[in-house]
Amino acid sequence: MLIQTIDKSTNLAWVAQRRLQGRLNANGEARDRFEQERSAFFEAVRSAYLERASSAPQRMAVIDADASLEIVQARLAACLEARVTPWL
Repeated sequence: MLIQTIDKSTNLAWVAQRRLQGRLNANGEARDRFEQERSAFFEAVRSAYLERASSAPQRMAVIDADASLEIVQARLAACLEARVTPWL
């Protein structure tokens, strides 16, 4: 199984970008071990994902997730439609 997928990559991956404070406030006071990391950790992870997305824009799309669920869903749908339509 591993050998069959070793040269494969995803056709599309989304990077949901959201302000750190907005994400942490979403859960109120209940923070798990991951959410207790310092902001520098989250900034490093965010930077790595954005760098990866910029190096492969045909495979990775950055979505602004600092909005209501309905707006984020609409952004995802628009991105998916734009990427899938050429394949049809």
